[in-house]
Amino acid sequence: MNSKITSQRFSPIENEVEEYDLLRTLLTHTEDYVYFKDRESRFLLTNMATAKIMGAKSPQDLVNKTDFDFYPKDLATRYYEDEQKIVRSGLAIVNFEEPGIDSNGHIRCFLTTKVPIKNKHGEVIGLVGIGKDITQRKKAEEILKRDKETLEKLATERAKEIVEIQVELEKSKRLSDIGTLAAMVAHELRQPLAAIKMALVHIKRKVKNAILDSYLEIIDKKVLDSDQIINNLLFYSRIKPPHLESHSLNAVIKECADVLLSRTEKTITLTNHFESIKDVEIQMDPLQMREVFHNVLNNAYDAIEDQKGVIEISCEDDEENLRVCVQDNGAGMSAEELEKVFDAFYTTKAKGTGLGLSVCYQIVTMHGGHIKMDSAVGQGTRVTIILPKKA
Repeated sequence: MNSKITSQRFSPIENEVEEYDLLRTLLTHTEDYVYFKDRESRFLLTNMATAKIMGAKSPQDLVNKTDFDFYPKDLATRYYEDEQKIVRSGLAIVNFEEPGIDSNGHIRCFLTTKVPIKNKHGEVIGLVGIGKDITQRKKAEEILKRDKETLEKLATERAKEIVEIQVELEKSKRLSDIGTLAAMVAHELRQPLAAIKMALVHIKRKVKNAILDSYLEIIDKKVLDSDQIINNLLFYSRIKPPHLESHSLNAVIKECADVLLSRTEKTITLTNHFESIKDVEIQMDPLQMREVFHNVLNNAYDAIEDQKGVIEISCEDDEENLRVCVQDNGAGMSAEELEKVFDAFYTTKAKGTGLGLSVCYQIVTMHGGHIKMDSAVGQGTRVTIILPKKA
C-alpha cells in the first residue's frame, strides 16, 4: 500500500487504536464488499470479500489498481463515471443496484452505497463503497414476478373458461328449449302438411289443368320446404352421436341428387363425378349423412339466381378419406358472410332458419371429418366435405 496516501488520509484512524481495530474487524469479518478509493478511483484498502470476488489473492493485490485492471472496459467505465460524479459533487449515492461479474465471469447484481471521504477542509479526497450481493434475491424476485404473471394469466384463462362454460350452459338451455319447440312444431304442423300433400296428390289425379298444375307445384314446394325446416329444427336440437355402419356414400349422394332433380322451378344441370366411389363403403350414419348432402345440395340450388344453373359433384378417394366437393355457379358470398355460414340461425336467404349448415357441420364433425366452404361474390360456392373411411 502507498504509505504516503495512507498516512495522509487514514492517519486519524491509525492514531486511534480502538477505532482502527473496529475497522479491521469490520473489514475482516463482513461478507459485504467494502473498499476505499482515492479521487482517481484507485483502490487504497479493501476487505478479503472484495479481493475474492475480483479474483485477487489478497486485498494487497488491489492496492493502487483500478476496476479497469479486473473488469471489462464497459463495466469498469460505468463504475468510474459513477465514482467521479461523487468526487465532483461530494454527494453520496445510497442503495442503488449495480451490475457486476465475479472472478468466474458469472453475472452478479449488487446493492451498493458509495460515500465521499472528505478532509477537515471539506474537500473530497476519496470515497468508500459498500456492496451487498443480491443476485439470488433478484432471481427470486424474477421468479415471483414470473409466477405472479403466470398466475394472473391462469386466472384470466380460467375466468374466460368459466364465462365460456356459462355461455355454453345458456346455449344448451336454449337448445333444450328449441328441442321442445321443435317437437311441438313437428307434431302440430306435420299432420296438416301431410293432409295438404295428400290433397295435392288427389287433385293432380282428378283434375287435368295446366294453370292449376303450376299452382299445385308451388304448394308442393312449400310443403317440402316446411318439412325441411322441421327436419332441421329436430336435427339441430336432437343431434346424437352417429350410429355408425358400413354404407355406400355414393348411394346416399345419388339419392339426394335425385331428390334435387325432382325440383322443377329451375333448370339445373347436375354433373356427377362420384361413380369412382361406387364400390367404396365407409363407416357412417346413413340417416345423418343423407341430411348433410340434402342440405348442401339444396343450398347450392337456392344460390343459383337464374332459372338455369350448374351444380357439379365430384369425389376423390385416398387411402384414409373420401373427399366430396359440391360446386355451384350461384351468387357466391362475401368474406364476412363466409365467416358465419356455420353459425346457428345465420342465413343469407330471405326465408329459412339458418340451421342447415350448422347441422351439416355438427354431423360431419361427429363423424371425425371436416367441412369447409370457399366462395366469392359472383363466383359461386364450393363446399368440401372430407370423411374418414374408418371411425
